[in-house]
Amino acid sequence: MSIAMLEKQIKTGDFANLYIIYGDEDYLKSYYCKKITDKAVTNFESFNLQRFDGIPDMAQLAAAVNNLPLMSAKKCVVLRDTDLKGMKAGDWKELQNIITSLPPECILIFHFDSVKVNAKKDERFKKLLSLAKGNGLAVQIDSPSKDDIIKFLAKRAQKNSCSIDRPTAEYIFETCGEGLNNLACEMDKICAFAGGGKITKEHVDAVAIKPMTSSIYDLARAVSSGKLGVAMGIIDELFYRKEEPVIILSALSGAFCDLYRAKAAAVSGQGQTSIVNDFNYRGREFRVRNAMRDAARLDLGFLEQCLKLLMQADLKIKSARADKRTVLEELVVEISKAGAGRKNASY
Repeated sequence: MSIAMLEKQIKTGDFANLYIIYGDEDYLKSYYCKKITDKAVTNFESFNLQRFDGIPDMAQLAAAVNNLPLMSAKKCVVLRDTDLKGMKAGDWKELQNIITSLPPECILIFHFDSVKVNAKKDERFKKLLSLAKGNGLAVQIDSPSKDDIIKFLAKRAQKNSCSIDRPTAEYIFETCGEGLNNLACEMDKICAFAGGGKITKEHVDAVAIKPMTSSIYDLARAVSSGKLGVAMGIIDELFYRKEEPVIILSALSGAFCDLYRAKAAAVSGQGQTSIVNDFNYRGREFRVRNAMRDAARLDLGFLEQCLKLLMQADLKIKSARADKRTVLEELVVEISKAGAGRKNASY
């Protein structure tokens, strides 16, 4: 079911008995769970709103569901991160009985936050979805589109008595990452620094913290340009932030895969759309755009050499004897040396 249906029910107060909120976008999942409880529970929240984390005690859950609300038309029971696969068979059977006999005054909400579910493969989750078909609503909330994120940033700026134009909002999106939780925090910080008025790129650069993925793309640009000092500085920053070396290497490999795909596409006469469709970059088109820009000055043979060096580093870094930082620094030196002064070959 769509988010539009959920928003309509929240607006009208015509709630279902059962909600299943799941998907990749943590901020929006929490946001809509709160919207339901805020609208439905009108009095005595301490009594009419009960929460359970993990696998609940079935007797306590049954009592919470069946107790009448106090001076409120509805009461809400929220189950956060219930691991359906980890439940005992008897508890799973009892949970289904509770769901199928929900009193009309109760709204039961399954909020799958950090527990990930698969609607195609998880048999118990598929059964839960089927139970929502009667008087329930299952909503999958995944990462929003770039346009939706830009609108979100504009609204967040307005909420903080600021304004932002689209290019600056796109810069924040590309600089600070994709998760709305993270973007909301960064936008609030940028607005506080700006002190009202229009947000500029300078405000973003002054206070925004780049996620590891953004720093990795800076690292890839530095090493491929032969800027060894800049590259080592980024390595220092990543280790200062206690990023895992294996994850750094994995992300760097991903960045060079982006560059290789972009260059290969350009050599074969293909464009951005082809890469997005062939390698599923939907919602991450900026990565393709940036890769095509950066790959224009590089030759295919150099990028092939980089991928070989990355593969060798991957084998080394996973060795029990290897000093992981040394492996990364040696890799940066090798790629930087290979890239220094290299001319773009014509194909």
